[in-house]
Amino acid sequence: MTRALRASRRALHSEVVLRRRPAANQPVCLSCFEPRPQPLPPRTPAPHEVLCRTVYLSVDPFLRCRFNASTGVDYTQPYALGEPIASAGIGEVLQVGDAVRGLAP
Repeated sequence: MTRALRASRRALHSEVVLRRRPAANQPVCLSCFEPRPQPLPPRTPAPHEVLCRTVYLSVDPFLRCRFNASTGVDYTQPYALGEPIASAGIGEVLQVGDAVRGLAP
């Protein structure tokens, strides 16, 4: 087990949840979000899984419409209040399960 992995197992990670929706035609502000510390899973990755540390997380204009109660489009749904925000990112691979290939969602 690497030093980075041992350190990450002792640490918590944070998920960011949508606490409240921004007012109509108003900018999104920090009070709309809540970081929630979560323990890391106490297991090693299963086959076809990886354990990553997020280095960069995308915050792009597409996310703004998902903060509203209605996105105004059919191809994506709004974020639910109290649920983690999902986005694309770049991470450092800390541990690999068995035979991982390609890009992870």
